[in-house]
Amino acid sequence: MDSLLIGLLVVAAAVVYFVVEPLVSGLSAPSGRDEDEPSEEDYRKRAVLLALRDVEYDYHTGKLDEPDYRALRAQLSREALAALKATGAAHGAEDLELRDGDALEEEIRRLRGAIREGPSCPQCGLPTALEARFCGACGSEIPSVTSPEGTETSEAPGPDG
Repeated sequence: MDSLLIGLLVVAAAVVYFVVEPLVSGLSAPSGRDEDEPSEEDYRKRAVLLALRDVEYDYHTGKLDEPDYRALRAQLSREALAALKATGAAHGAEDLELRDGDALEEEIRRLRGAIREGPSCPQCGLPTALEARFCGACGSEIPSVTSPEGTETSEAPGPDG
């Protein structure tokens, strides 16, 4: 019984020590942002660009019809441009020039091309990006073979046939 009481006192003392020690030692967490830590603008830019990518995938997989796609794409493009400009200004790139979303449109064209050229999932049939190893919808592995030139190509036919 005495050893149980001594054990409980030791455990209680250890808990009190670990709770009180940071307060007594004066250690504190930094309240500022580190230079390599993403800013709020960086998070906003990433969220908008991911949403824009998802709208593109949803449209190409048939989850969105044309009017909804165009409306969402226009709204997200405006938000993405604003986020890119804000991020550029936050990082000291005041001369960042995005004429009519050229950079954004180029990224969209690249994603569309990758989806068009990519194989269809053998499990669910949805088109995937050219470099995809797994289906984004069902998670199935996309089979690939090595072409005569030594580069990997897909066994599955693309969305056009």
